[in-house]
Amino acid sequence: MSIDPSPDLVRFHQFLSAQLASGTELSPEQALHIWREENPGEEDEDDEIEVLRAAIADLEAGSRGISLEEFDKQLRARHGLSS
Repeated sequence: MSIDPSPDLVRFHQFLSAQLASGTELSPEQALHIWREENPGEEDEDDEIEVLRAAIADLEAGSRGISLEEFDKQLRARHGLSS
């Protein structure tokens, strides 16, 4: 008795085959990270939609968030980047 692989698994296999055929050197973790970014699951999409809805609600309530300069400062601090 054979079991059909899931469509996602087949597509992931094809993605990995294409990466290997192109000579791209990736660790398994890097390949999985790229795959997940290019193929988000329904759960990821639901989370992103909820974040966008919350941001829209904040804007409608009058919030203007933080300035670009403050965002840049926080981003650089979080990732250890120089200005």
